[in-house]
Amino acid sequence: MATQVSVRIAGVPVQVLYAGAAPGNVNGFTQVNATIPADLPYGGNLPLLVEVGGASSQAGITLEVVGPSPLVQRTVVLVHGLFQGSVDMASLASALGDPTYGVDLSRFAIDYGFDWSACAAFHLIYPSYCSLEEGATELANHIAALPPSHVILVGYSMGGLLARDLILNNRNSVLGSHPVDGLVTLGTPNVGYPYEAIDELVSCPTLVREMYSDWRSQEQQNRVLESGYLLALNNAWTTTQLPVGNLPWLAVAGTFCSNGLRDVFANTGCRNSNPYNDGIVCDDSAEFNLTGNNMPTARWRSPAYAHTKDATFFGTTFFDGCDALNFIALDQPIVGGDLLQALTAFINAQ
Repeated sequence: MATQVSVRIAGVPVQVLYAGAAPGNVNGFTQVNATIPADLPYGGNLPLLVEVGGASSQAGITLEVVGPSPLVQRTVVLVHGLFQGSVDMASLASALGDPTYGVDLSRFAIDYGFDWSACAAFHLIYPSYCSLEEGATELANHIAALPPSHVILVGYSMGGLLARDLILNNRNSVLGSHPVDGLVTLGTPNVGYPYEAIDELVSCPTLVREMYSDWRSQEQQNRVLESGYLLALNNAWTTTQLPVGNLPWLAVAGTFCSNGLRDVFANTGCRNSNPYNDGIVCDDSAEFNLTGNNMPTARWRSPAYAHTKDATFFGTTFFDGCDALNFIALDQPIVGGDLLQALTAFINAQ
């Protein structure tokens, strides 16, 4: 057969022994013989792809291979936010792993072992190395230690910034062994949050300064003032090609509060034209309402959801009149609820 023929099993090229006429069949049949490698690392119903010239076999064809374990094609990595550690992602992991309403566990493993509480949790004194850049590197180290697989990153609050930084900068070249196939951000201050100096008393000063933004002072000029870190991150994100190509990105926002002014000073908060927020992060920031490349491919918002179950920050209310006691926290979606359905549909589509 003159046309080039190649075969891949679970993405692994295998040796083609013969490609040509099929003895005993009518003209038009083509027979392909290939060797299944003895060192193929996975077993189960593995994807089979045959390419003849420029044509490929249809999707969905599998080959049953005896092996040590089924192929896990994707790992959903959960990334916690400020004032949290890995244990705080257990509720979200449980919801996503629900056998009825969660993701397809035959295709996805769920990991919530990343822990950056040394910088993110509340301490009286913080290590000098704490920064969002360092957190993204720690996340890359965590992912690199996982079994090789493609990855879906789900970042809650600040965790979404760590995920975006890792993707943009390919920290420690982790994308080579663990390609990122999708991103979910839950109430993430993608374009910052309404910072006040008082915030530095109850959280890591470096982190809150890096998440600074001002949506109000230049609202008439349709400009938002960002911290130096966010300005660099978002400029690069919106003007260059990401290392992962066209990234599927679901940006989730809670919008239960319609008063965009912070309690401490009236000159901070969300812009008047869109005052909705989740009690901490403005809708504009969570939904990444900027312009340029690499925008979210899907956005989801609901007035039923708050950033946390109690929209207070060590007793200080972020926004006037925002009481989140009767609302659902973005990192604790109800099993079977609308947010979990949106998350599951997005992840299963990857």
